[in-house]
Amino acid sequence: MMALMDEGVAFVSATRYAHGGRRLGGSMIGQVLSRTANGLLRIASGTGLSDSTTGIKMFRRSDFGWLTKDIKSVGWAVAFEMAINAQLAGLQMGEVPIISIDRLFGGKSSFQLIPWVIGYFGYFATAMAKLPRSTRPAVKVRIPAGM
Repeated sequence: MMALMDEGVAFVSATRYAHGGRRLGGSMIGQVLSRTANGLLRIASGTGLSDSTTGIKMFRRSDFGWLTKDIKSVGWAVAFEMAINAQLAGLQMGEVPIISIDRLFGGKSSFQLIPWVIGYFGYFATAMAKLPRSTRPAVKVRIPAGM
């Protein structure tokens, strides 16, 4: 992620769904919803990111204020909204694959289907309506050695 930032990329997102990234564990419904939302967003809007919903993002501190200015979400939806705001602003986007391990051990998940869907749907609809459609979105990809 740092290497992409050093190359001039303004907003870098980790990805579980492309370029060698993977998602392990977690609920099946959570995985299906996440993959579906990301896939629909990417195909229908032309957004370049393969995983707008992951919580792992990197951007310049000076961009934080305007990236989060109108965000009313809580939880993981914040990262999704920031990714959409960055794309709407036309920032150079980048992705790095990760292997995400969701709650294989430990406490109970706080995932609740209805609030999660409601939380994402409003911003998802906004993104679908506002993001420019492009057949070749510009996303710089950096795959770490050994992946």
